Amino acid sequence: MSDWTWDFGAAGTGVHFTISYDSSAGTFTVHSMEGSFDLNALWWDDGSVDGSVPSLPKGDSALNMNGSGAADWDGYMKLSNAGLGSAGENKTTFISSGETAVFSLADFGIFGDFDPASGGTLGVRATSVNGGGSFKLVDTDPDPDDPGDDFPLWPQDISNVVLYFHQDEGDTTPDGGDGYYLVKIDDVPSLAGDDLDDWIDDVLAYLIANDPNIDGDETLVGVAIKGGTQDTAFFAYGDYNTNGTDADVIPSGAPEFVYPPPQGQVPGPSIDASYDYDFIL
Repeated sequence: MSDWTWDFGAAGTGVHFTISYDSSAGTFTVHSMEGSFDLNALWWDDGSVDGSVPSLPKGDSALNMNGSGAADWDGYMKLSNAGLGSAGENKTTFISSGETAVFSLADFGIFGDFDPASGGTLGVRATSVNGGGSFKLVDTDPDPDDPGDDFPLWPQDISNVVLYFHQDEGDTTPDGGDGYYLVKIDDVPSLAGDDLDDWIDDVLAYLIANDPNIDGDETLVGVAIKGGTQDTAFFAYGDYNTNGTDADVIPSGAPEFVYPPPQGQVPGPSIDASYDYDFIL
């Protein structure tokens, strides 16, 4: 799980993405909610003003952060050269809207020490943004993550939850053609408790062991919770969660599950599998 998360851009601007850092694994997870881009380099500042800006090799001059609003950089990590080249959008550092990519510190040359707790400013250099152009974005205030706190304490007994698994390109898992495999957990008893954080791991372990369409590679992006008189609400999960226990917007392109359905309608084909809670525990 991630320790820190930075948020770049904003919803509705054409570019909005997060970068989460897992210190134990030494990885950055980049998730684009809106917009596509080629991620070329990450820069960081440890919070102390010492004037020690890394010197870029001549061939990497295009990766500079000049004019970004931050000048006292302490290190950078080059991911790729600017320009898509012959690989085009298949380039490993090209990230499309709705996609997630993980980059390991061990895979790339590291210049300087990176410790978000000591400062945490992160800069992003990217090109080929939404078909052209580039950006230099900076977030000076990362959010420390609590990996055990993705869901709120529900004000009434939870009656059911719907898990949203994102399907990788080429995955043969049935998904109704929408790219998401939705699993509904029905008849949740009061003894389960009203905080999904307490039993989500049990649900995931059961599904991996018993659902032939979930082998552990699928990515759980969030869960819709329903219970009592409260409206169904969606909450992002894990590295997709950038705002703690607050409700989130259902990912772009994912079906919006509403239960019970409006009067006179029946639930659509968005639910791909259903299980009763008592089968899980």
